[in-house]
Amino acid sequence: MTFRILLTSTGGGLAPQAIQYLRHQSRHGKVHVVAVDTEQNASSRHFADAFELVPHGNDAGYAAALGAVAERHGVDLVLPWSDEEALAAARDRQLIEKTGCQLACADIKVLETVSDKTRAYEALEKGGLPVPRWDRANSLTELSATVERMLADGLDVAVKPAISRGSRDVSVIRADVQGASNYSGGREVHMDAASFRREYLPRYEGHFPVMVMERLFEPIFDLDILAENGHVLCAVGRRRINAAVPNDGHVIEGRRDLYDLAPGIAKTLGLHWLYDCDLMVDRNGRIFILEVNPRPSGSTALVVAAGVPMLDNLISLARGETLPAVDIPVGRVVVPYTALAIGKA
Repeated sequence: MTFRILLTSTGGGLAPQAIQYLRHQSRHGKVHVVAVDTEQNASSRHFADAFELVPHGNDAGYAAALGAVAERHGVDLVLPWSDEEALAAARDRQLIEKTGCQLACADIKVLETVSDKTRAYEALEKGGLPVPRWDRANSLTELSATVERMLADGLDVAVKPAISRGSRDVSVIRADVQGASNYSGGREVHMDAASFRREYLPRYEGHFPVMVMERLFEPIFDLDILAENGHVLCAVGRRRINAAVPNDGHVIEGRRDLYDLAPGIAKTLGLHWLYDCDLMVDRNGRIFILEVNPRPSGSTALVVAAGVPMLDNLISLARGETLPAVDIPVGRVVVPYTALAIGKA
């Protein structure tokens, strides 16, 4: 029997690769992929079995539109691939699951906790999991005082909105720089304390609550966790080759302290389905949880390319099947390259 899966936000660079892995896998027989995106020219349209346009995730009619697409195509599983879409779909789950398909998102309460960094850190701390030193600021006065307190303790400091996507609006205050410079493709600005006080502190007005935390250091790790009701079914740790660009390739990691975190994260947050966690290290090399995303990684295809059938496993979870054992190919390097393919007209 054909299994039909709907993927959202398929304009990402590795979405066509993920679609091809799904369509050409062997465990589940024929897999029919429906791709949706907000852009007509998304490259995924040339690789999926069907393609449709949908509104943006923050549009009031998003869940209804997604549910209508799922109904038209007889979809079995809907997999949101962006923060906004995951939250919108989970908030109006009944509009999507009314035809009998499954939504690959945890309960909305779980996703709201995960997507708010301060609430997520509170939950992770309560679960005994390692997070960097942090505090919440609800006004410019609190933000200024909290930053100054951490600086006085000899820490470099990162400031970011509690609810944000893709490390945007991040200020990193460092003792070893002068002035301000863009990092991570312009999503972060690294600066000295004087530059923050003078120019960047006022920019957080209207963005509260704001997270203030000790700066963590590269490398950046992604921890992919496929879970069922808070229990880990499969986990893969990988280290980014280019910290600023996740799609530039990864090395599959074997660090035990990285994998040991997966059960606690899944249990503490009540994860169900597939999620991406970002982790970094402090100045002493100890690993800390940076954030847990409310959806899978946009570079999930890298895990499959490395030899871990994470997308097949996702379908097995949807079908209630026992997952086969898999060896983690520690040390395997996966890198992108430019290639050509014959797409669908």
